[in-house]
Amino acid sequence: MMKISRLTICAILLLACFGIDAASYQQPDQSRNISVHIIDGATGQAIPRVRYTLTGGGMVDGLTGGGDDLGDVVLTGIRPGTYRVTLEKAGYFPEPIDLTVTASSPASLPEIVMTTKRELSGTVRWQDGEPAARALVRVYGVRGGKPVPRADIPIVQATDRGEFVVGNLRPGRYILLVAPATFTGGFDAAGQFAAGGVPRTGLPVFHPGVNVPDARASIDLRGALAMPNINIILEEKPGVIVEGTIVPSPTAPMGSDVAITLANQTSYSVSTRARAGDNFRLGPVPAGFYLLDATAQGPQQGRILIPLTVGGTVFRGIAVSVPPPVVLAGRVEIDDAAVRPTATFAVQSEKIPGTIGASASESGEFRIPRTIPGETYGMTIDQRSLPPNAYIAAVTQGSQELLASPFQIASGGDVIRVVLKTDGGTVEGRVRESGSAVGQAFVVLAPKDRKIQQNFRTATADREGVFRIPAVAPGEYDLFAFDRNEDDDYLDELFLESFADRAQVSKVAARSTSTVELALVRLPRR
Repeated sequence: MMKISRLTICAILLLACFGIDAASYQQPDQSRNISVHIIDGATGQAIPRVRYTLTGGGMVDGLTGGGDDLGDVVLTGIRPGTYRVTLEKAGYFPEPIDLTVTASSPASLPEIVMTTKRELSGTVRWQDGEPAARALVRVYGVRGGKPVPRADIPIVQATDRGEFVVGNLRPGRYILLVAPATFTGGFDAAGQFAAGGVPRTGLPVFHPGVNVPDARASIDLRGALAMPNINIILEEKPGVIVEGTIVPSPTAPMGSDVAITLANQTSYSVSTRARAGDNFRLGPVPAGFYLLDATAQGPQQGRILIPLTVGGTVFRGIAVSVPPPVVLAGRVEIDDAAVRPTATFAVQSEKIPGTIGASASESGEFRIPRTIPGETYGMTIDQRSLPPNAYIAAVTQGSQELLASPFQIASGGDVIRVVLKTDGGTVEGRVRESGSAVGQAFVVLAPKDRKIQQNFRTATADREGVFRIPAVAPGEYDLFAFDRNEDDDYLDELFLESFADRAQVSKVAARSTSTVELALVRLPRR
C-alpha cells in the first residue's frame, strides 16, 4: 500500500476547504427586494411616509422602516419564508399583511389600501338649551340593512358642556343612541359640574330618529371622513321613583345580595343592589315601559325579567322573587361517524344585552347555562367551528323544526338537536373584469331563499381572482362578486335584489364541484 505523507494530506484538506468556500460563494443570493405602493382607501391617493414592521421568516428581531414621499415601501433583503408586515400611519387603522416569499415571488405586490379613521362629534342639550352634562352616547351600526348595537365601540360620555366625540370609526353607517346621565349632579357657581341634587330625567333618543333606530336614516361615513356639529335634543320628562321588595327564594335566600336594573328598550337604565327580604328604590326615571332585571349574586345566579309600565310620582308594590336559572341541553349529530361533531353556539335575548356561549363536547353534547325561565333566545352557530366540509342540515327543538338562523329557542323547552352533513358541494372559480382577473373581490353565495341565513357563504378571491367555497348545502344559489363588502349588506334582501341582473345562478348537488367565472360588480362610491 502506498504511503501518503502528512504534508500531502494537509494540502488535500486545504484544497478541499477552498473548494467548499468557492462553491458556497458561487451560490446565488436568494434574498430580494419587494416593493408595495400604499394608497388611501377614501381618495385613492398615495400615502407618504408609511411606517412598517416586518416579523417572521426566522428573524430573531423584527425589522422596521418607512416608506417614501410617493407612498412606496421597499422591503430589502427578504429571503424565502413566511412574514407578517404591519403598516402604520397616524390617522389610519394599522394594516397587517401576511406575506409568503418564494424564489419565484414577484418583486412588487398589488397596491395596499389603508383605511382612514372616521369621527362623529356634536352637542347634546335639553330642550331649554341647557347642556346635557355627562350624557351617554352609544353607537349602533348597520349590518345586513338592520341596526345592530356595536359593543366593540366604547360608550362615550359627553363633557360638562354636553360635547362629545366618537372616534376611531371604520367606514360604515352609524346611529347614535343618546341617554341623559342617571346620576345626580349639576353646575356650581363656577360653572363646573358637581355631584349632588336631582338629575334631569328624559328618555333616550336615537339620532337620526326619535325613539327607534332606523338604518335608512343612519349617518353615512363610507365616503365622508367626519360628521361634525351633530345637534341632539333631549326632552325632559317628570321623574318617577320605583320601589319594591326582594322576596327570599331558594335562589336568593334571606340576606343574600341581588343586583337590580331598570332599563327601557334602549340603553337608559338605573341600577341598585338590595338584600333578599329588604326593600329597594330606583330612580327617578321618566315614565314609560321598562324591564326590571333582577339577578341573584350567589352561586346559582338566577335571573328574572319583569315588564313594567311606570307612571305617576312613585311606583310601588313590586315583589321580586328570583327563580333558579335554566340550563338548555342539546346535541350535535353528524353523518360521518369518524368525524367529531364540533360546534360553537351563541344565544342572545332580544330583551337584554349580552350573549351566552357554549361548545359541543367530544360526544356532541352541549349545555347553554343560565338562561331565564320563559324567555326566547336567538341561537347562532359559528360556521368556522364546524368540522371541515360540514354544513348545518337541520335544527330542531323537540318536534319543532327551526328553519332559519338565528334559530329561535325557548328556555325550559325540549332538547335542541343540530344535524350536520358532510355531503356538501364546492363552488370555485375566478373573478374577472373586462377579461382580466380581479384580486381581493368579495364573493357571495346566496341561497334563493334569502331567509335561510345559515346557508349564505362568502369568500375573498386571491390576488389572481381565484376563489373556492366548500361545504355548500345542496340547493340553488345566486353568486355575486363585489369589489368590497359594506356592512354585510349582502344579508339584506333589498340590496341583492338591486343586483339581481348581475347574479349567476348555481345549482349545487351533493358532493359536486362547480366551476364558474364571475363578472365583478363595483358598488357605487358614496
